[in-house]
This record gives sequence, C-alpha cells and structure tokens, in this order.
Amino acid sequence: MHLWPKQLLKLAIQFFSPLFLLTSCSEAKNDHRYQWQKIAARNEEKSLDRPLVYQALLAKQWKKIPIPFDQSIYDSKLAVCQFLIEETKPELSLFLHTFPFNKGQMRPSPQAQIERWKRQFEAATSLEMEVTPFSCNGFCGLKLIAEGKMKGKPVQMIAYAMQLAEEHRREIELSLSPLDRYKLADYTIKIVGPLLDLQRHKEDIEKFAQSFEFIDELTTTL
Repeated sequence: MHLWPKQLLKLAIQFFSPLFLLTSCSEAKNDHRYQWQKIAARNEEKSLDRPLVYQALLAKQWKKIPIPFDQSIYDSKLAVCQFLIEETKPELSLFLHTFPFNKGQMRPSPQAQIERWKRQFEAATSLEMEVTPFSCNGFCGLKLIAEGKMKGKPVQMIAYAMQLAEEHRREIELSLSPLDRYKLADYTIKIVGPLLDLQRHKEDIEKFAQSFEFIDELTTTL
C-alpha cells in the first residue's frame, strides 16, 4: 500500500502522541523542583470543615500561608489558599479562590472574571492584554496576561478563570457523595507583581496552573 506524505504524518502523530503524553507525565512526576500540594475546598456557611479536594505541583521554594482551622473562609472574597513566592516588598504571592454554586444557580463566566480583573487596573492608563483559552485535567476556561498600572505602579497580572467541563459537571451532579458537591465550584488563580518578578517565576506559575486537579481522579472521558 502506497502512503502519501500527509498520510504518513497522520500515522506518525497517532503513534507518537500517546508516547509523548506518557513521557511528559513521567517527566513531570520526576521533576524534583516540584512537589504535590493538597488543597482544601472552601467551607460552607454553617461549618468550618474544609475537605481536601484539589492538588497541584508546587515549586519547592514557595511557602503555603496557613489559614487557622477556626477561621471561616465562606466569603468567596477570601482566598482558599495563598502561596508566598518571593519575599519582596510587597510580597509576591499567588492566590487561589473558589466559587461554590448550587444546581440551577447563576454563575459568572470566565469572561466575566476577565472583565472584573481588567477593572482592577487604572482606567486612565494603557493596558496591554492577552486572553487565551486554557484547559487542564477536566477544567476549561481562560488565561489572562495583562500589563498596566495599579496604584500608580506598573505591574503584570497572570490569572486563570476556570470551570469544570460540562461532561464532568453532569457526572458529579448525579453523584450522591457528600464530597462531590465541593467539586462543582469554579476557581481562579491570580498573581500580580512587577513584570520582571513574574517572568522569573513564569515556569513555576504555569506548572501550578497546568497540574491543578482533583485528588480523586475523574471518571468521565471527554
């Protein structure tokens, strides 16, 4: 059988793609610059329980800022987790927020989160912005890289606005597990700081965002 160049390319992609994915996963697990960090969900209104739901690869030099067990973080304005990246002035930190919602409840779209973040920059100054689709481990949304001024100082923002993919959301809504209701939350990852500082930690930030996942493996195949 004679194969044209395009057919050969297609067969090569089909053959090597799974090997590439396996190699990439193996390299990520064996990269000693990072370690898995388990992350708790937001507590509910009448409870202080914060079950461990998520995990992500964390650069070993980052420091997790602990939240006291007797402190409620029911208010979504409060971060569920903060990681100190560099002890600069002001400190360079990454913040993770989750936004729980009930079935049938209105929820802000990733685009709405992007618009909200844009308003945090000074309106009178120029704003350079790049918004791209982003997906990882059953979640999908948008990634924002923006440069402008806040409080008169030039800064860069790297942020991710993420939601559970529809197929996974339907699966979890049918589950009777008490833990699964926490998994329906949307989440955001955001860091703001001087451009050079963020560029220095760009790889670590991307690793955290790309590896973010549920501790319990999803079963639905997209």
